[in-house]
Amino acid sequence: MIGLFKKIAFIIVVILIVTFIIVNNHNAINLVFWPGKSFNTGLGIVLITSFVSGFIISAIIASYFSFKSYLKEKKLLKDKNKSQEICKKVNEARIYTCLKDLDKALKLWEELHRKDLSNIIPYIEIAKIFIEKENLNSALNILNEAKKHAENNEEVTFYLAKVHNLLKNGASSLDNYTKIYSTKPCAYIATLARDEAISIKQYDDALEYQKNIDTLSKGTTKNASKNEEPDDKKTDIEYLKILKETGENKELQIEKLEKLHKASPSHIKTGLTLSELLLNKGEIKPAMLVLTKLALNSKKAFVWRKIIKTWIEKEEPKKAISTINTALKETQGEELVKSYFIAVESFSNLAMQDDARAYFEMFEKFLKDNNITLNGNKKLLFDFLNAMLFNNKNISKLDLFSIIDNN
Repeated sequence: MIGLFKKIAFIIVVILIVTFIIVNNHNAINLVFWPGKSFNTGLGIVLITSFVSGFIISAIIASYFSFKSYLKEKKLLKDKNKSQEICKKVNEARIYTCLKDLDKALKLWEELHRKDLSNIIPYIEIAKIFIEKENLNSALNILNEAKKHAENNEEVTFYLAKVHNLLKNGASSLDNYTKIYSTKPCAYIATLARDEAISIKQYDDALEYQKNIDTLSKGTTKNASKNEEPDDKKTDIEYLKILKETGENKELQIEKLEKLHKASPSHIKTGLTLSELLLNKGEIKPAMLVLTKLALNSKKAFVWRKIIKTWIEKEEPKKAISTINTALKETQGEELVKSYFIAVESFSNLAMQDDARAYFEMFEKFLKDNNITLNGNKKLLFDFLNAMLFNNKNISKLDLFSIIDNN
């Protein structure tokens, strides 16, 4: 009722204003629209007509922009609803992936993929499912299709590298890792590229990536290569490079390995290979020097054992016994426990049972004094030695250390 009263009042006010303008502006004026054509009317009429025309034109313009805004808002609302629907399906697909219901997840991702071929995420998620299902060719196909829409997308390139790696296409895998590293250099990608280069024997590339890893990892608390010592990894690659370059040329191999051993005296593979080559040549003393240097620098009990076994084979018991005592002196912690096992085994192999028992008792005292408890195979071996040695059983020539040795 109040609204109707307001409308009636508004109409009355408009009529009064119009009447007032016409009455107070009754003078006639001559309007010329074009040459030879004129029109006589009152000034009030002209004023009212101009006002109404302006109002109508303004209303039309305002209506146009209002309608345009309405269409835009309607489109935004439609896009919002579409986006919410996509998010809902994405979340549902991720849940199915988490629950390992890969078929349902794949169906949803493929549906999202068909709706928007330019969206890279479904391509990647579909490829990841194919990888998990070990359908590598399908994964490769979908990633190659994604590459057409996003050639420089690092995530697509990463999974391409991963699939090529699984398909044993090392060169293609390395190429893709290299592309990523060129735009996003990081230790993780450098590590993957290095390992791929090693697998296809491109050792120069591997060394270059190792250099990058060392540079990128400076100042970090954890090395990118799974807690490896970077110098060890670099030496590993140099060692493999030497084996590749020298081939069957043993003299050249010895020459290069000697230089590498001098630079990295704790590197196990270099020291063992070099000593083996020297032993095969009959150069016992140089071989033993290499192994002794390796044992002192690596602190590994199994290297001392190799020296002891070689002296026993060469019928040099005094040197073998001297090495046993050196091993017990130079090793610590877990390696010292192994050294005691080696000592008992070695005296048994020398047919020195009394000494074997004496060192076993020393071992027993060491464990007790240091409150060390043996577990697993070490405990089984300890109990076996205890039973055999003190029942006068011959355990010589038994390869006992291999039971517990894991280098």
